Amino acid sequence: GPQREAPTAEGTTVKPESGVGDKAWLMQTRTALTYGILKGPTILSLALGGVPNPLNTYEAQLRTAAVAASKKL
Repeated sequence: GPQREAPTAEGTTVKPESGVGDKAWLMQTRTALTYGILKGPTILSLALGGVPNPLNTYEAQLRTAAVAASKKL
């Protein structure tokens, strides 16, 4: 079925992403943003927190960094 954003414990949100690796996701908590990529047996995870602007304003930059890093796997 279609991939949807899934609410998890304590306000954490996990949103599936497509087009990167075998599987990818964007996870946001109240204090951090994480972009994860599964590529074969390897998991790459980039996390960002403690930033001055709202976390969602960094999604595109974090995605770009994760995609660039995943090309080296």
